[in-house]
This record gives sequence, C-alpha cells and structure tokens, in this order.
Amino acid sequence: MRLIKRAAVAGVLLGAAARGRAEAPCVVTSLAVRLDDRAPSVSEWPGYLDVQMGYASASAVLECRIPAGEEWTFGYIQQIDSMTIRSDYSGSYGLWELDRYPYLDGDRGRGAEFWYMDTVSAKGRPDGGPVAVEVSALDTPHGRFSWDDEPSASSGRPRVARDLRKVTRRQAFTTWLAARRKNDGRLELLKRWDWAYGYRIVVDPARPLGRRVRKNEPIDSAPVVRDPGPTDLVEMARDGVLDGTKSANRDQRYRVYAKTRGR
Repeated sequence: MRLIKRAAVAGVLLGAAARGRAEAPCVVTSLAVRLDDRAPSVSEWPGYLDVQMGYASASAVLECRIPAGEEWTFGYIQQIDSMTIRSDYSGSYGLWELDRYPYLDGDRGRGAEFWYMDTVSAKGRPDGGPVAVEVSALDTPHGRFSWDDEPSASSGRPRVARDLRKVTRRQAFTTWLAARRKNDGRLELLKRWDWAYGYRIVVDPARPLGRRVRKNEPIDSAPVVRDPGPTDLVEMARDGVLDGTKSANRDQRYRVYAKTRGR
C-alpha cells in the first residue's frame, strides 16, 4: 500500500445535512468515499506486466455516545460481490474467478481478519458525553501478468514466450462503515456503499519491452452511499462467525451475505 498524490476522482461526499437520526448511538457527521477514475499505471518488466490501480479511499467522522466504561471498535467491512480476472494469449487464456459470491474481503484465510484495513477504538466518557471518532481506509489494488503463455503440463501445448495479448479485470464490492461493541460483540452498521473498478489492457507482444501496452482503459463505477439495509453481518457478529474461532468465508450458513437479504 502506498500514498497516492491528489488526482481526479469519481466519488461522493456526505455532509452534516445527511447525518441520520439523532437517537442513533453513532451519527456520521461527514463521509467522503472516492475512487480514482484514471487509467491504471502499468510497468513492463522482463518477466511480467505489473498493473497498479489508482486509489479507493474512505474517510469518516463520527459522533458516538458510548456508555461509560465501554470500548467500541470502528472500521470498514468489505465484501467482493463479483470478480473476473482474465489474461488472453494467442492460443489460450487464463481466468481467475472466485467460486462463490459474495466473499468477505480481508479474511486472508485466517478467519480473524473480518475488518478491512485498519481499525480505531474509542472508550466512553465518564460523563456519557459524545465521543468524536475518525476512521479512514486507502486501497490501491494491483495485478501481475506473465508475458508468456505457460500451459499446464497436462495440456500438451508448448510454452509460447511473449504471447500476452489482452488483460481484463472487473471487480464489484460492497463496503460498510461499522462500529462494534467490545463487551458483547454487537455490530452497528452505519453506512454502506457499492462500487466497482477494473481495466482493459491491450498488448502488442511484437513491440519491445516498455512499449508493448497500446491501449489502457479504466472500467469504473463511482461509489453510491446509502443506508446499510438488510444483511447477515449483524447475525454473523452475534454468532461469533466474525471472530477468529470461525471463518465467515467457510461457514455454510453464511455463504451469502447481502444478497440473501435483498440489495
């Protein structure tokens, strides 16, 4: 992950006029969700093509009434709604797709990491007054694609050097801004947004290294912020599926998160 200089972005801003109900335990006083809409940065190396997307970022300021003596955790939860990564060669193609959707992003195979990016914690004031919380996230996805068509041993096809012709990537996500009470594990979903990114890159393998990419087009969908809506995430937190003892991505009861309850 790296810092990105300010650039043209497609995004949404939520100001104080859209704070929500006053009786809610947490009020979102400001929320900025942005997606860099430029074409991805490409680097041509001797063995592969490296593709670096622009940034996807979120920054929120909350005002929460946390009971005295309690501690809450704040952060983002993200799921992959769909994903297709395809690399085309002259005689074949490579395709990477998850076998089922949605898929909890950030699990990293351990089950303990259901939060996406870093989290912050805050404790209730002795007088019960509001506590200000700021939480941000920055994501810069990247991909790496071999120049060579490298078939499996069982295919019987020969390896063909410098044969990459096209790369296409499309991913769609749902992200929630959330708060979780440490004493009982209860999850509060505060805001949600849907977004997508991708690219289409055309390669001329006959060109010299450094000049092979001849078309580089972004495929983006600007974030749309809305209220959280129905989802299984709250029940998953209650049942301990989001904790390290279980993996949300492997528990058959929770194979589908937002889609099962309507989007």
